[in-house]
Amino acid sequence: MNTTTFFTIAAATALSVPAFAQSDCYKGECGELDTRAAGNNFGWLADELPARVTGTSGGGVDASYLGDTDTGPCLGNVTVLPDHSLHVHEAGRLQFEVESFQDTTLLIHGPDGWRCNDDSNDLSPGLTDYFAAGDYQIWVGSYERRHHDYRLNVSVNRNRGDHGHDHGTDGHNGHGGNSGNNGNGGQRSLDAAATTPEHESLIYNYGDGVQRMQGRAGGPVDVSRVLDDGCVGFTHSNPDHIITLTDRMDLEISVQSSEDTTLVVHGPHGWMCNDDYYDVYPGLDGSFPPGTYRIWVGTYEQLDSDDYMLTVSGAQEPDYIEPVVPMVATYTFSGRFEDLDVFFSGHDIDDLYRQCAAFMTTTDSDFIDTIVVNGQTWSNGPAYWSAENLCSIAALNAIPDIAYGSVTSGSIEDMVPFDIQCGDSERIIQRYLPTATTDVWIDDIVVNGQAMHNGPGFWTGQQAADIVIANITDPYALYRASGTMEGTAFSFSGDSPQEIQQQCRAFVSSAMDGEWIDDVTVEGQARHNSSGWWNESEICMMVGSLSSGR
Repeated sequence: MNTTTFFTIAAATALSVPAFAQSDCYKGECGELDTRAAGNNFGWLADELPARVTGTSGGGVDASYLGDTDTGPCLGNVTVLPDHSLHVHEAGRLQFEVESFQDTTLLIHGPDGWRCNDDSNDLSPGLTDYFAAGDYQIWVGSYERRHHDYRLNVSVNRNRGDHGHDHGTDGHNGHGGNSGNNGNGGQRSLDAAATTPEHESLIYNYGDGVQRMQGRAGGPVDVSRVLDDGCVGFTHSNPDHIITLTDRMDLEISVQSSEDTTLVVHGPHGWMCNDDYYDVYPGLDGSFPPGTYRIWVGTYEQLDSDDYMLTVSGAQEPDYIEPVVPMVATYTFSGRFEDLDVFFSGHDIDDLYRQCAAFMTTTDSDFIDTIVVNGQTWSNGPAYWSAENLCSIAALNAIPDIAYGSVTSGSIEDMVPFDIQCGDSERIIQRYLPTATTDVWIDDIVVNGQAMHNGPGFWTGQQAADIVIANITDPYALYRASGTMEGTAFSFSGDSPQEIQQQCRAFVSSAMDGEWIDDVTVEGQARHNSSGWWNESEICMMVGSLSSGR
């Protein structure tokens, strides 16, 4: 008989969760990590180990303020709330491993304090240590100010003579979820009683027409192990959206995303699922009775995670359906390289870049110094553009079929234009703007109509990218701080002055590296240091204190 050894931890479902005390950081209203949080970003780990869960790293808090631990330094950018929680029922040695294609960090807080690690295996963090019984909170951070998909593996470590406890496979399964848990992946139930969604809620009436809501798909719960009837995908326990219907009506619910997504709906009639309603994009239609509907948008692959748009289309009057064709965002670039007209398209911007790069290998691209982008001519006066320069410029000016409007636009040295029109703007700028400006001496930048000049020297391509990102404003943020530092513009936004300060510190240490700063303007209020130069802490304390709430 094949027997699997598990390390049992206390069950934690939507109906039974070990209770942390409520902290002053509730809903992120503080600038430090919340070690007393009542919730988390991606759920509790499995009832039994080994467990494997997924999530997205990154956030507005720089964890380096925690210092060093016996297992390594505390580094990375994380959210105030923990990403995962774990209740250890029996003490023993545990092994934590993070898998990601990017540079991530790991932080764990428990009854005996902090454990942290940065690079256990190349750029991937991990740690093995003795863990006492109790509650633990886990953060997976991003070394840089970005967001990365990751997979966290937690298992029992039997080294050093610690034989642990063999619980076998009988009597310890099925503590959480409709279909239980077999110890392989740590999936629990979908919470069909939740009253607060991860993203948006909607009350839908006759005559409301087409309504759209946005969110981010994916999570640790394997739907196929919770629900029957061919339900698939990976999501999280809490629903993404809650829709209330005031009367029976005909509806069409569809999802558009650049990833292969799935759809789960729970309402008065029970559970409904769909995978491929329109191509690889899910949807449901039919007659829906009045009541509350909880909606989960999952990803077909476990480690995938992407933004999506959920479209709800209903009847203007009973028995009439307003037809809606689900749209899938694709990106296109149309322009001219020297005397050659070009057109590239892709299901995302990275795919468009790859198509451009493949095309450039088939043509003579050695002497291109004039291009046309969005009807405007741009010239590389000092030199010629490489294929990587040109394709990066194409990526920075790609236009989506589903138009959200310009997030940020401008130019570098009046020769490299950019017009970002997607929700993944920060990643696109970090990925392509430094490449587009390779070998460019940068001392003039225009962002959203704001011109900046570096009098003392030149910016690197990475600094230029950081400056552009620092001028992207979240229209839904509670606080904002716009102004200039030594003539370099910024526009920070966040849900607290502390978050504004975190963004400011990242900006000063990157884009303003080496600057002597004694002139700062915030929200129209000018400040000058007549006795010397401000350091990073002083500047960002001032920026945070002068930020304005909406």
